[in-house]
Amino acid sequence: MSAENDAAEEEEASTTNAVPCVSCEECNRDCTLCPGSDNMWCSRLNKCAMVNILILLVVVVHFTLSAQVNQHALKSEPRQSDDLCKNPACDCIQESQGWSIECSCVHYQPGIPKTFVLPFPVVIPTQTFSLLITKCENAVVAKSGLKMKEVIIPEWFGVHNITGNLIFNPDVVILGRNIVISNVRRIPELPAGILRMASSSNNVNIFQIEHVDLIDVVRSRAIFNAHIKTNFTIFSTTILTIEENAIDVDVGDTFLIGNSSMGPLNGSNFRIYAKDVSVVNSVFNFGVGTNAFLVTADTTTFWNNNFYNKVQKHAFDVTASMARFERNVFQTLEEEALLKVRGHTGIESIFTFQHNLIYVAQRESINPNKRISEKDSVMENNFLYCNTPSLSWFWGAAHGSNVSQLTKDFYAHFLREENHNVCLYLDERHVPKTCSIDKVADLYNPDAANNQIRRFANATNAQICNYLINASNAVQPTVIIIVQIFCFYLTALVMQY
Repeated sequence: MSAENDAAEEEEASTTNAVPCVSCEECNRDCTLCPGSDNMWCSRLNKCAMVNILILLVVVVHFTLSAQVNQHALKSEPRQSDDLCKNPACDCIQESQGWSIECSCVHYQPGIPKTFVLPFPVVIPTQTFSLLITKCENAVVAKSGLKMKEVIIPEWFGVHNITGNLIFNPDVVILGRNIVISNVRRIPELPAGILRMASSSNNVNIFQIEHVDLIDVVRSRAIFNAHIKTNFTIFSTTILTIEENAIDVDVGDTFLIGNSSMGPLNGSNFRIYAKDVSVVNSVFNFGVGTNAFLVTADTTTFWNNNFYNKVQKHAFDVTASMARFERNVFQTLEEEALLKVRGHTGIESIFTFQHNLIYVAQRESINPNKRISEKDSVMENNFLYCNTPSLSWFWGAAHGSNVSQLTKDFYAHFLREENHNVCLYLDERHVPKTCSIDKVADLYNPDAANNQIRRFANATNAQICNYLINASNAVQPTVIIIVQIFCFYLTALVMQY
């Protein structure tokens, strides 16, 4: 035992007291003695570091490949987090008519942005009756990338009470048999194809956008070739830009734009087939271009709207059994603005143009493309500019030789005194005063020796109407004298016999 112990102590001493080599080769690659300064492979520490680096590289490659595989799998099958009823922001309640799902931001902790993101498509129960997003600062409808064999369409889809932005990402689709968007501060964009689920008949019953403070832009083909079974409504909403061919709908019952404000309509903005089309209490700030409203309906009504700027030629391309333009304000009606308003082929139609306020009416800007009849009503319209440039064409339209008989009949009817179409002005006490437009039109008869075409080139309505009043007053004494002479003659003749 002592000999073995002595040998072990000798070996330990030789190792402890060994003199470091200058290089590993001198130590015969015995790295217990090699300082590792000349050859990294001779250091155990460096050997371990290299092994660890290789292991790390293998792990990184493994996780990268796994992530790619998982991402592909997630696109193919829904994840648990794609199930809306497992989202903590959503409450799912099963009712007699089906599942009611309400997603809101009221559960969010303080400091967390109150933005709800609705993926499209999304996993919801098969019998989903309603899906509502509400009470958030912002809401986003974003494409999820899921590939689903069957997309569940709720009976009702709604977005309500969004105090910030409602954002629809490109390529998303609004899904719902009845769709209502209301009480939203701003929608930056309605992108192309957002309602393409309504491209086949009767897929959507109701579509409503109500009380939206601002929609920046409705893109071309946003709502295109859409079939709405019952009603399409834009109410109490401001839209800055509506692109060409933005809204193209076939509505089973009523199309309504009400209490809204529209930016420039440069042409071909609305194509509407419906039983009833109504545009009421709305403001069109920057003009209405050619074919802006392409309408086919039983009844079409433009009531109590303000058309600022120009209403261009053929702006209203309307085919209807009854077309009504009432209580509107027109800043400028350009030539033939209403000439494409007509009835259905072979069916007698009714045209109403009454109680409107017109600043400037250019040549033949009021008449529709139909024969005037006693059923039509063109009465009690007020004109603010009755001077020569604005109104002298009326006489020629009613009596001239260079217009069609259809046009002459219409304006002859329009100028009847009993229709009470007048030139309007305010007197010095700001009391509204009028004079009959038929009397004014007679002043512009180019064949009359006393026509006032040059005199009233820049005249105000007050000057024109006062001229007519004074002329009438000047005639009255002469008439009285003539009547008195005639009566005196008759009396003398009777007394003679």
